[in-house]
Amino acid sequence: MVEQGLRPIQRISRRGLMASGMFAGLFAAAGKPVSAGTGGTLRLALPGADAADSWDPRSHNGLFMQVAAQGAVFDCLTEVAASGELRGELAESWECSSDATRWQFKLRHDAVFHDGRALTSADVAASLLVHRGGALAGFIVDQIAHIATPRADVVDITLHAPHVDFPFLLAAPQLIIAPGGDFSAGVGTGLYHVVDFQPGRSAALRRVPQHYKDGQAGWFAEVMLTAATPDVALRGLRAGDFDAIGDLDEATAAEAAQDHRLALAVTRGNRKLVIPLAARDALAARGVDRAGYAGSLGMISGDHPLGPAQVSLPASVDFDPDLAMPALAPPQLFSGGLTEDWAFSLAAQTGGPLAALGADPAFANLLQAARAEGDSVRRAQIYTRLQHMAETEGAALWPAALPYIDAHSRRLSHAQALGTLAPLDSARIAERWSFA
Repeated sequence: MVEQGLRPIQRISRRGLMASGMFAGLFAAAGKPVSAGTGGTLRLALPGADAADSWDPRSHNGLFMQVAAQGAVFDCLTEVAASGELRGELAESWECSSDATRWQFKLRHDAVFHDGRALTSADVAASLLVHRGGALAGFIVDQIAHIATPRADVVDITLHAPHVDFPFLLAAPQLIIAPGGDFSAGVGTGLYHVVDFQPGRSAALRRVPQHYKDGQAGWFAEVMLTAATPDVALRGLRAGDFDAIGDLDEATAAEAAQDHRLALAVTRGNRKLVIPLAARDALAARGVDRAGYAGSLGMISGDHPLGPAQVSLPASVDFDPDLAMPALAPPQLFSGGLTEDWAFSLAAQTGGPLAALGADPAFANLLQAARAEGDSVRRAQIYTRLQHMAETEGAALWPAALPYIDAHSRRLSHAQALGTLAPLDSARIAERWSFA
């Protein structure tokens, strides 16, 4: 029964987050059905590890910890499937008020932490609230005015303002759930529990005996993660020491493509290059070789944070070689999440590439209007205006969108569609893939 003031929400889909077929002939493993119950040990070599790594999601900014944490040990309230569909993970269902300011999530009854404790609404509330004011997921949690836990299986969230896409944000890799919001021991509700963890070096995980995703995901008996640079990872993959390696640059991918025993997986998500500026500089914008930054697999971009899984990416200015500015700061990587709001909000928060623009009341008002707008056409018009503001007033250049490129042994099998929120099937390779 729907409680007063709430209405049930159907599963939402954002199409377009599909795998892209690049390097023709190298995708023989794509599209094969994942085999249930194959077991074995998945050995991954990944970048992004650091000696300061911990299970605390407020520091999860590298691929290594995302694959280990959200991709294996922990769960979120919601999950974005490889198809782009939003579905429940720890949340069985959700409802919202007519103005999208109140969201109520019904939790699964069969979700259990690795230490044997049952999941409760108090665990969810505590896990979310640790992110208030945080750099990675603070822009999401700071939208929450109040969290209530009327029952052990119900989380009631009231927002400061309407947000029709709020359940999508709860799939962010930092918003994993731990008992009482304590992540220190690496205890989650995921398909794999922690056997060993050496920060910045390695992690050993083992499949839990029983899990609510049994028969749907989690086909490996064990998962071994090793921190490695791309060249070391590729040598190990060729030698048979690893089964998959993640987030390769184009040159390393081209080298991997020469080995017939390997396959590549290339996906277009919302990762872009960004060059922060002190202020908007029209001459600098014309002096950026966007095609050079994009390479053969990337896409030339206009100066805004939206990626190819969200909108088309026309460049607003042409490259003028006479104005080339090699002294510009090296581009940084920016991952804009799934939704347009996610990208703009992350870029405009304090310390972000568009922080100055984010402080502009006109920009903030448009962003809030888009969050509250339920009509997709009118919302697209608002995002077009925000994109124009970023291109004409934003103190940052966004020359190109770059794909995620992974390499793996042809012994591995994965579904036709691959998630594009991060490398290696939205970092969920341990959950979604299997040995062929």
